[in-house]
Amino acid sequence: MVEERRVGLITEDDLRRELGGREDVREYALPAGVIITPAARTYLADRKIALRTSGPERNRPKKPEHRTHLDGGTLVSKSHGRIRFRGKLDSLESKIILAQVRMAQMGQSQLVRDLQELLVIVRSVLRAEVLDIPLEPVALLGMTEEELHDVSHHPEARLNVSHFVPEYTMGEEMALLNWLRTEVRETELAAYGAFAEGTDNRAPGRPDVLRVLNRLSSAVYVMMCRLKGGACTREGEIDG
Repeated sequence: MVEERRVGLITEDDLRRELGGREDVREYALPAGVIITPAARTYLADRKIALRTSGPERNRPKKPEHRTHLDGGTLVSKSHGRIRFRGKLDSLESKIILAQVRMAQMGQSQLVRDLQELLVIVRSVLRAEVLDIPLEPVALLGMTEEELHDVSHHPEARLNVSHFVPEYTMGEEMALLNWLRTEVRETELAAYGAFAEGTDNRAPGRPDVLRVLNRLSSAVYVMMCRLKGGACTREGEIDG
């Protein structure tokens, strides 16, 4: 049995780091008040590791199949906006990792590193949303949020690249980045659905989450512009 942890949230990545390649684990102890993500629950189930709860966790009502935990003590429908948003974040993570695999195979080590920055931010968004804690301003690709916004809107001034529409002739790297850009936008829309539905003219909830997702979209577009401008070349190739 793995000893209880004193953290606020346990994700699939946390379990992978903690359990590693261990084959002797048959039970995982979840301390009272700690939230475990759906992906982490699936990871344990796939490895046939029983999840043991303690304290107030044991007093929870049996969870119907059509409902899931929004937080430590609230059951909601799986169609709840925040649950759909968490699913989009989970999906976005998987697609960034898949893009990194392909970029690595193509020798695009810089793009792999840039995507890792995005991945870290996406995971921080998930943690902040689940734990209901604020997100601090982010820095990506060596730029502040304000710089990312400015460069993405005026790439010709900073990157010597005009706005463009991606084409298949631009290669697989560009296609992958454009795919991720659309996935980030869909995740942002899911966030608006989770925090802005029914608010009419009032400001939506979690403006910090919405702001960071908007900057993620800007960051991917900046990566596309850098690629088009020749700033990212495959290992072994000469830039320019």
